[in-house]
Amino acid sequence: MLIKRVTKKAFKILALVMAVLCLQACASKGPVTDERDPNESFNRKIYAFNVKADKYVLRPVSRAYQFIVPSPIRSGVTNFFNNIDQITVIGNDILQLEFRDAADSSWRFLINSTLGLGGVINVAEHVGLERRHQDFGVTMGKWGWRDSRYMMVPFIGPSTLRDTTGRVGDYFLGPWPYVNNFWLGTGLYLGNLVDQRAQLLATEDIFEMAGAVDQYAFIRYIYLQYRDYLITGEAVDLYDEFNDFDDWDDDF
Repeated sequence: MLIKRVTKKAFKILALVMAVLCLQACASKGPVTDERDPNESFNRKIYAFNVKADKYVLRPVSRAYQFIVPSPIRSGVTNFFNNIDQITVIGNDILQLEFRDAADSSWRFLINSTLGLGGVINVAEHVGLERRHQDFGVTMGKWGWRDSRYMMVPFIGPSTLRDTTGRVGDYFLGPWPYVNNFWLGTGLYLGNLVDQRAQLLATEDIFEMAGAVDQYAFIRYIYLQYRDYLITGEAVDLYDEFNDFDDWDDDF
């Protein structure tokens, strides 16, 4: 059941977003548009390609991985890749002049890499060092590149011109280009991809619920709002339009 798979807060936020998209679609009597997506027609074709690629490749592989590998081992794999990601986080913290955050991320990486057996066990979380997300797309956003053209990238999904450019920066800030063994580096990269896709299996019902509206617009809206939040720290103010939003707890 969906309520068991996601938090109530996440469910309410996504339900609200879908409601807004429904209202927009009804008002416009057509597809929901966004001025940040001038190449929407082309992006929708890439999105359709990604849906098929996911259906016939990524999703079956991820389901097999989830079925074969026990949950504790999958958690260890996720922790391992999250720990590696801290290297990129530290680099972006420094570039954003967030030296205190860089120190916290460094401590988290050091603790999990040693006491956590290479990051397999998330020891740092138990001492108050929560995992944070940073990437070079956010860094460029904080440097001033706020508005950026939305784009759908093959095999990757929603992005912007800024965030796609940022992936290049993250590649060199992370450990991947410095792994001398090609097969090891490729294996780790593909393993990370499968692990990330497996984590999304629990949220598939949300997108199935969005099937009544425009899924492409739904994903675009969620992505752009999330990226804006990472850059500005300001959450979307749609909640203020629903005074009884906090009362939804009684309904779920």
